[in-house]
Amino acid sequence: MFGRRKRINPVEVIKSFEQNLKKVNEKKDTRTVESALKEIKEQIAVLKTLLYGDPETPVQPENVEIITKEVAETQIIAHMIHHLGLFDFETRKNCTLVFSALVHQAAPENPVCQYLLSHTELVVDLLLGCSNPDLALQYGSMFRECLRILDIAKFVLYSPHFYKLFDYNQLENFELASDAFLSLKDILTRHKPLVAEFLQANHRPFFAKYKELLVSQNYATRRQSVKLLGELLYERSNYYTMTTYIDDPQNLKTIMNLLRDEAKTIQFEAFHVFKIFVVNPNKPDKIKAILLNNKEKLISYLTNFHNERADDEQFVQEKQLLLKEIGKL
Repeated sequence: MFGRRKRINPVEVIKSFEQNLKKVNEKKDTRTVESALKEIKEQIAVLKTLLYGDPETPVQPENVEIITKEVAETQIIAHMIHHLGLFDFETRKNCTLVFSALVHQAAPENPVCQYLLSHTELVVDLLLGCSNPDLALQYGSMFRECLRILDIAKFVLYSPHFYKLFDYNQLENFELASDAFLSLKDILTRHKPLVAEFLQANHRPFFAKYKELLVSQNYATRRQSVKLLGELLYERSNYYTMTTYIDDPQNLKTIMNLLRDEAKTIQFEAFHVFKIFVVNPNKPDKIKAILLNNKEKLISYLTNFHNERADDEQFVQEKQLLLKEIGKL
């Protein structure tokens, strides 16, 4: 009863885990599959303990290294992704944790990261899985873990599948749409030089798709997307993108409409984007014309704009600056 816990051999666990995953993949008969799923549940729990530790089992770096190396030499990652729907909730959760721990190890030298880079179709499967009502949260978490790897993030950005994330943001299911937005925000803010290069090369198609989020009928989608837009435009590495965006009169019209949105939170986020158009010292003539044509309406609207924020000194100063700039037109 008080004896020492039996030492776990990670190589044996991996080999047994792989064999059971293969049995599930082959689907020879129901009894075999059910037996394999039962063992998989136990084995993935053991792997989670080896990778994360528990009060009785501290993490041993050599075990983590062994597991990472062994997994990268098998098809375990592929089987876990493709058969996630066959597992019960606890096993799915543990699979997600194990996947995250494996990918998180010292990328990009990590052999699991190298495996994913040579099997990018699995990354696509994770992305597409973000629309699966039953598995989206697990797939989304695993997908975002992959985005930590610069080369995978680059692959996703330049893949035609990237724009699927915009479509998923429009899903009626709130959880799915919110999780998809987390992935979109992650890929657009994690690797800033990469994103700056991508936006510069793909400005037109990207913002054509992004506008769909800004004019969405879904409140959460509009709020999140206009806030993220502000973050992207204010990011120093995106200077080219910012100057290109504020030179487009259609973009100004979109933001002015959001400035008048029924939701005050959206109005406030739109304000921070709108002020970039106004304070730009090199406004194109078409931008000046829109502001001038709406001069009196803008002054009247901004004068009473979010007056309840009187204690926010920065906001008050920025609002006064906009009123001054518009008044000078």
